[in-house]
Amino acid sequence: MTFNPQQFKKARKELSFTQKEFSSELRTNQRSICFWETERSVPRRNKLIDMAVYFALQFDAHRAHRITGLEVSAIRNMISDDRLTPTQPPIITYQKILIVTYESGVQRWFPVNATTLETIVMEHTFIDDLNIVEQGGEL
Repeated sequence: MTFNPQQFKKARKELSFTQKEFSSELRTNQRSICFWETERSVPRRNKLIDMAVYFALQFDAHRAHRITGLEVSAIRNMISDDRLTPTQPPIITYQKILIVTYESGVQRWFPVNATTLETIVMEHTFIDDLNIVEQGGEL
């Protein structure tokens, strides 16, 4: 199965987003949304993965599958990944952990170091919340 532009547009409208608003949610631009909905182009695989996670969290994995064409089992694995539902911090050797919550609701865990901070600065427009956690509790 492949990307389904009609299902994509239907889901966007059900969520009451304009193309411009939805482009912010999916960290892309309005032109891409328009092109995907009018079948002038298809999203790249990494964007399909972002969409699958987003739609699975908004609806369910089956609906995300109908929109993106990705396998239901793969989508379920993505949304059950510990990085997306951080109830327990990962076991790592770093003293401090940076928890980044993106606008899409996805959470990622990073070690606190110069590379991480550089990445965060470059992605700051897509980030909803940042937390630094020291092993054993909040700072």
